[in-house]
Amino acid sequence: MALGVAYIFRILGLMNIDITITQFIRSAIHIILFSAWCISLQRRIIQQQTKRYLMCISSLMIFWVILKTLKYYIITDIAIERYIWYMYYAPLLFIPLFGLFIAFSVGKPVGYRLPERTYLFYIPTTLFFVLVMTNDLHQLVFRFPENAAVMSDASYKYGLFYWLMMGWEIFCTLIMLVTLFIKCRIPGKTKFFILPLIPIGAMLMYQILYVLEVPLLRFIAGDMSIACSLLYIAILESFIKCRLIPTNSQYDEMFGALVNISAKIVDEDYKVRYSSDNSELVSEEQMRKAETEPVTLSEGRQLHNMSITGGYVIWTEDISELLVLRRELKELQEELKDRNSLLKLEYEHEKERQVIEEQNRMYDILVRATQKQIDRISILVKKYGEAGKDTYTANIILAEIAVLSSFVKRRKHLALSEYSDYQIPEEELICAFRESVNALKLMNVMSNMFIDTERKYLSGKTATLAYDFFEDSVELAMESLRSVMVSIGVINNVLRIRITVDCDIDMNALKESYSDVKITFEDEWTLVLQLEGDGEI
Repeated sequence: MALGVAYIFRILGLMNIDITITQFIRSAIHIILFSAWCISLQRRIIQQQTKRYLMCISSLMIFWVILKTLKYYIITDIAIERYIWYMYYAPLLFIPLFGLFIAFSVGKPVGYRLPERTYLFYIPTTLFFVLVMTNDLHQLVFRFPENAAVMSDASYKYGLFYWLMMGWEIFCTLIMLVTLFIKCRIPGKTKFFILPLIPIGAMLMYQILYVLEVPLLRFIAGDMSIACSLLYIAILESFIKCRLIPTNSQYDEMFGALVNISAKIVDEDYKVRYSSDNSELVSEEQMRKAETEPVTLSEGRQLHNMSITGGYVIWTEDISELLVLRRELKELQEELKDRNSLLKLEYEHEKERQVIEEQNRMYDILVRATQKQIDRISILVKKYGEAGKDTYTANIILAEIAVLSSFVKRRKHLALSEYSDYQIPEEELICAFRESVNALKLMNVMSNMFIDTERKYLSGKTATLAYDFFEDSVELAMESLRSVMVSIGVINNVLRIRITVDCDIDMNALKESYSDVKITFEDEWTLVLQLEGDGEI
């Protein structure tokens, strides 16, 4: 209706029934309409960069109306009027450019910014505008008669650069159209472009007829600023209508297309504005309660509330399958819990069994290492009982038992080190030999020892080999043992044990157990065994 009133005022002006105030009202109507369109764009458009360029387009349209009003109803100086007319080409050039930038921004994230190379399009646009504004110097855009008293838009012809400028505008419009077509992801998108093609074709036809100065066109739509602005608004709105430019409007179409979805949009007072066909009836109290957390309804449904600008989105979600799955998971959890308890019990029993097996195995290892000495001690205990009042014999037997017992005590510890391949301190080996040597003194055996391995730690196997060799040598010579001297040291990078024994027993019997032992006899038996290293001993 407002556009109709403005058009009537224009026709009255053409019929010389012109009241200046009506033309100001007409311009005000157009400015208000373009401003209202600008505000609606700000509310509808989602992508920030697209919104910014649309704001620029609407601002140029308003600027165009103001220029027209100044030229025809306020300014009387012909030179100023001419430059205001030149300024018309700012909207004519930059509106198609900004439309092209809008096409480049479609489908991008909300905060997207065009790459810097895109701004190269500003160069020809700005160059054409500069040529228009400096036309008085070169007349490459508009050519005025040579004998004209003044240069005005009443008498002129189009120059070469005017046609180039029009070609550039058409080029930007076509590129915008092609870009939007390529970016469109709507099925059957070809039919969506029929609607935008109508205002685009009308725009091109209008500009051609306007340049040709067709009288009928000049009468019906001679106001180029308003006609071009309205046609470009129609182009952009057709793109929005076809959803080529995304908006947050058209909720009625969106909700009408929803199938098997219960959703609605309410205002801040919880009055329903849009609703899907399958939307459920829920009370205002339930909707308000869902602001803080989802509200569970009957039959496995859940009510959700999400705040939006000016109201709320209310929707119902069917979580019955999730509840069934949750129940199944809970049952499975209980089953797994019971199974875990059984497995834990089985593990504990298995652990106890393995501990017992390990203890038995370790006991077998210890027994095998000292069984010979234990059997010997049992025999000596019986002899001790048979000795009766023979104190000397009894003391000798006790001394021999002490020697064997000290070996059993130390050998069991070394057996564990040998099995686990532990490193044992040299001092521990020294203590073992010292205890055995001291026990031999109880048998009136002269004994002594010297140990220097030149290291702080020995392997369990090396220490066990040295101690076993010493014990076997002592036990073999025990019946006639008078003295024993043991030394452990490094000779020629070889760790060895050397035992000197004074006894009446042939010590060569040791070769059955220690094939590498070197045995010599010169008044005393000398036994040498290599423990570690390669070389001569």
